[in-house]
Amino acid sequence: MKRISNLHTHASPPLSPDFDPREIDPDVIRAYDFVAKPFRQRLPILLLLSVCLALYNRSAAQHELIDGPANVRSDPENGKVIFTLNDSVPVWTADSTEKMYMVALPIRITAAQGKNFAIEKNVPLYAGDGTIIGKTVGYAKLMDIYKKGDQLMGVLYGYTAVQNIRSTTLPENMLSMLLARDSVISEAHCKYLIQALQISPSVMGSFRVYLIEGGLVYGPGNLTRLMLAFDKGILFAVVHLRLLPYMGGERLDLNRGYFMTVIGRQDRERVSSFVVEANKFIEKENRQ
Repeated sequence: MKRISNLHTHASPPLSPDFDPREIDPDVIRAYDFVAKPFRQRLPILLLLSVCLALYNRSAAQHELIDGPANVRSDPENGKVIFTLNDSVPVWTADSTEKMYMVALPIRITAAQGKNFAIEKNVPLYAGDGTIIGKTVGYAKLMDIYKKGDQLMGVLYGYTAVQNIRSTTLPENMLSMLLARDSVISEAHCKYLIQALQISPSVMGSFRVYLIEGGLVYGPGNLTRLMLAFDKGILFAVVHLRLLPYMGGERLDLNRGYFMTVIGRQDRERVSSFVVEANKFIEKENRQ
């Protein structure tokens, strides 16, 4: 599957300078205590990271969270508002313009809505568990329809302003916080990030890799958004569809709009070898 034609890549928005983790509820503070106590020398970064992970764990994996309520429009350039989403609703995002994200999310739909492949005006939107997560303002088309058990589900999509997505829930930002703190990142160092994103390791040549998928916003192909590649337990490189806020490593261009950031000083032959393997993976994935 090819990438959506109107998307282009830009860096994830920076973390808010006035973000105060002390305002988060007690569940998140307990998560901070669990993560940070063994590593008191890393308190500032682990506090912020644990807040991010707690937010992830309270929603589905690989979702960003709405900072809302938020309007979602039919088009990134002066589009009409087609629906609104409540605060903390989990979505998938893809870059669209410098100021707008394309977003997608699964919703519970009726048989009539499925038949019409759209949601009528001025009706509530429901998550899979029946929770109201927003409402339509205009006529909202569905990207896809599928069954989840006995429940009919639809994929709703549109465009929202970058500031309507909590920057601390973007996986690129979560990873960049780790990279900015330490020059050498071990697989154990990424343990909580890996657990929060619910990703499992696989093998690419001699490298151990973790793949973070882009989600429903990329359509049925569900393209890889991030790849963490470890060499003998140490983070070797990151393959990414969006630019990382972290700028400390060498960045290389890969096929089909992907990038690769090399972490630390690495052997040039190993880098070249991994570039070949990464491009093979990208080409194979895009043909599916």
